[in-house]
Amino acid sequence: MKIMKVVLIAALLLPLSACKKTTTNSIIGPWKQVNGSDSINFSPDGTYTAKMAYGTDGQPKAFSGTYFVDGQAVSVTDKDDPSRPMTWEVKIDGSQMTVTYKQGGAVKYDGTMAQFRHL
Repeated sequence: MKIMKVVLIAALLLPLSACKKTTTNSIIGPWKQVNGSDSINFSPDGTYTAKMAYGTDGQPKAFSGTYFVDGQAVSVTDKDDPSRPMTWEVKIDGSQMTVTYKQGGAVKYDGTMAQFRHL
């Protein structure tokens, strides 16, 4: 009977362990875009620094501010333009991060994606 309980509990928990969620711990650190010039560094204190290309010249521009992780949603606020927060859907698999810009603010078009590698 005891073995049956252990097997049942393990069977119930196994699918949950297969779900990959973005957590504050997994996002922390420097990330570099795989096929581009964007980079971002998430600090443990809820702040970030980034260089992201946008605009007509496509040159990277520096940003910094705060972020908040809620499941796979990452809310990013630029300290120089807090009225235009950004929402990103982030999926992390090992050292790879896929970002879908859901609400890109002034920086990225909504619905576009980027791949990053953890440095």
